[in-house]
Amino acid sequence: MANTAQVGQSAFLTIVSNASPVAQVGQSVFLIVLIAAPLVSCNNPPDGQFGLAYSHALSVSGGTAPYTWSISSVALPTGLSLNAATGAITGVPSVGGTFTFTVQVVDSITAVGSVQCYISILPAAITITFRGVRRVRKENGTRCEEPAAPEAPGRVM
Repeated sequence: MANTAQVGQSAFLTIVSNASPVAQVGQSVFLIVLIAAPLVSCNNPPDGQFGLAYSHALSVSGGTAPYTWSISSVALPTGLSLNAATGAITGVPSVGGTFTFTVQVVDSITAVGSVQCYISILPAAITITFRGVRRVRKENGTRCEEPAAPEAPGRVM
């Protein structure tokens, strides 16, 4: 027998006999079916941002549908959840950082596949609004003020 298993099925017959004065013979047919376990992929999760909606779909191939998705090690960032039927990670993250977790998929015949993934959640953006600035100068010994510039919103990450 070869020691490499391949996906598919094989049948074989075994015959057993004894050497006693009264010969006895037995036989059985065996069928071995090898099915590929689910192969799970993270699909390069994009970075998320604190306080903003996040959505990313994981994927699976092989195995036998339907599949059940779960997080088997550690957890997703607070505010995100995994849809057990679709493998979609969605929600609004409420904490920043890089999070490593293990995703597990169980197929309809209980074959299991898993993969380690990570998601980085960036801190919330800071918005700074510049209120007008008055310019004061002296001209020929007299104080002159120029009007304030209009507000100029800016975004700093």
